[in-house]
Amino acid sequence: MHDLFHRLPRASRAELVEHWSEHLVDAMPDEDRYADPDLARQDHPGEIAASAIDRLHGLVLEALSDRTAFARWFGTYSSQPKYADTDWQPEEPADVNMARALIAAQVPLCRNPASRFAFITQADDAVTLFVDGQSFDCVGDGAVLARALCGRGDLMVDPALAGSDTALTLIAALIDQGSVAFDEGE
Repeated sequence: MHDLFHRLPRASRAELVEHWSEHLVDAMPDEDRYADPDLARQDHPGEIAASAIDRLHGLVLEALSDRTAFARWFGTYSSQPKYADTDWQPEEPADVNMARALIAAQVPLCRNPASRFAFITQADDAVTLFVDGQSFDCVGDGAVLARALCGRGDLMVDPALAGSDTALTLIAALIDQGSVAFDEGE
């Protein structure tokens, strides 16, 4: 547990609130405006009524309190690459059949040292994998692979996963974004 927190960015509470709020604001449509159809005439026109404060406060808290959206945002936020200039992106898209052969031959899958990997466990053993600010919803073999990728060092992919389209699709996506590569000894 300590290791997980050691790898996460050391953001202050203020930074977390700021970045989460910016993310929410960027996702909100301009048409989403406050309206108060129950607004009653007040004795003092300059008074902000407690009922209006309650409604506005509830509106803001509702936007901030979506735990699932926060978890997905935090996964992408905390997995931003350490060094943006360490580029492992291949010139050509990953070849799934080549990946299948390399897994079967037990060629290790290496993590880009600048990449950050994390995951959140979902229902039914599914996981959301976060790598370099991108998220991948993984089930079955993909979830098994995602957990293994979040371990330490290079990975000897289970040869049984060479037959899994789900695992191969995930590996290809991670190769294409430059997060992993097979160590073919070149």
